[in-house]
Amino acid sequence: MLATLIVTLREGVEAALIIGIILSYLHKIGLEREGRKVWLGTALATVLSIVGGFGVFLIMGTTTEGLFQQLLEGFAMLTAVIVLTYMVFWMHGGGKGMTASINAKVQAAVSSSSVTALAVLAFVSVLREGVETVLFLIGTTSSSTPGEALAGGLLGLIMAVVVGYVVFKSSRKVNIAAFFKWTSVLLLFMAAGMLSNAIGEFHEANLLPPIAKRIWDTSGFLSEDDFFGGIMMALFGYNSSPSLFQVISYVSYLAGTMYMFFRTPQKIHSTNGGTQHAE
Repeated sequence: MLATLIVTLREGVEAALIIGIILSYLHKIGLEREGRKVWLGTALATVLSIVGGFGVFLIMGTTTEGLFQQLLEGFAMLTAVIVLTYMVFWMHGGGKGMTASINAKVQAAVSSSSVTALAVLAFVSVLREGVETVLFLIGTTSSSTPGEALAGGLLGLIMAVVVGYVVFKSSRKVNIAAFFKWTSVLLLFMAAGMLSNAIGEFHEANLLPPIAKRIWDTSGFLSEDDFFGGIMMALFGYNSSPSLFQVISYVSYLAGTMYMFFRTPQKIHSTNGGTQHAE
């Protein structure tokens, strides 16, 4: 539940940031009335993402045990790691001029005088975040039941709406850059855990040799079934009895991504077109 909450909160705030940029630009050029089209596209993308996510979890939950399920979960988690890593570093670099790019698309939509252009822009922007969220949540199925995943996801979305509202309505400057910086670090830990779990699935499917099947066993001290152990597994990919291959993949991924993440300054473009730097 905790993992799904964090993922949906992070992606929800990112979607809110994009919608806020669109609405802010419409306000800047005196076309606030066009905002209803933006909200229409946002609502449609949100509903489609929720339905799609529910369908994916239903399929994952009803898949029979065996080789197919092991391969399905392993490759799903591996895909989630790749997409999550790309997203973290794309956002860390400021989204390659995200504000300017979105403003240009809004201007093009307004200039086309199309009734649906703004709705489509919002729809595509939010749906992309929704697809990313579904991919990430697939990677957390091993640490959450469908009910827990749904509860965490809904709570994360509600919190994202609140954070988004505060960011754009508060008269005080909100340090959104710090939020993205530290949630990115947490997501990289989660991705390392997903990678390790994917390796574990491939071990069970006999696709990868375990080398040393179990290099330690701390289940007597801290089990994944315990409350604290479950939190550690959801947030940091804790495994009480990992193989040597899993430990190597976890440490290598985390060391490499953390080095790349902290060696360059973070740039998060604000809604007024400026850039915030995280300290």
